[in-house]
Amino acid sequence: MPTAAGCRGVGDVQDTMNFLLGILLLALPISARAQDWSLGLGLNGSKAETELSSFSDLESVESHWKVSPAAAVFAKWLLKENMRLRSGLMLQEKSLAFTSVNFVGFKDNFRSDILYLSLPLAIEFQLPSRFSLYAGVMLDYALKDDCSSKGLVYTCGNSSFKRFSSSIMGGLVWPFFEHWELDINYQIGMSDVYEDVTLNTAQLMVAYRFE
Repeated sequence: MPTAAGCRGVGDVQDTMNFLLGILLLALPISARAQDWSLGLGLNGSKAETELSSFSDLESVESHWKVSPAAAVFAKWLLKENMRLRSGLMLQEKSLAFTSVNFVGFKDNFRSDILYLSLPLAIEFQLPSRFSLYAGVMLDYALKDDCSSKGLVYTCGNSSFKRFSSSIMGGLVWPFFEHWELDINYQIGMSDVYEDVTLNTAQLMVAYRFE
């Protein structure tokens, strides 16, 4: 686990700016060919999955659901009838929190609020009804990690935090007015955000669609 307590930004500022600039330069020529755009705001509900309960000095580790904000711009490209490529950029916060209890009854609390720039890539299928379903991956780049800890088992620091992470996701889209749609998805963490810790995220977003 990490070794020094406190709050921190992740990585070098220059590296982060170069990364963001690269993403922007890559996105501009591709996005020009999109069939439609949408802007969305929503909420994430995140919960960590961990193997830390296997530590011999712990009696239990309890992970808690945490709610945090998300915003996105989406673009879609028609591949063939009723099938589209779906991508965009998302700014989302994912939070993890643990309470652990050791064999003598002492409790430790650990919380981390991670701000991600995310790149979703998915295939969307239009159903005969108004609904559409999609499945794909979410690639996350951590811009900032605000971490707090109280106790001896979990502490904050840089040693085990992972800047890049990925998830598989599945979701549905429901257009409920002419230009409005409800987007619900679930992201299953496939790589660690901390050593031996992955994040699963349920997301609810309302988006306005431009055509």
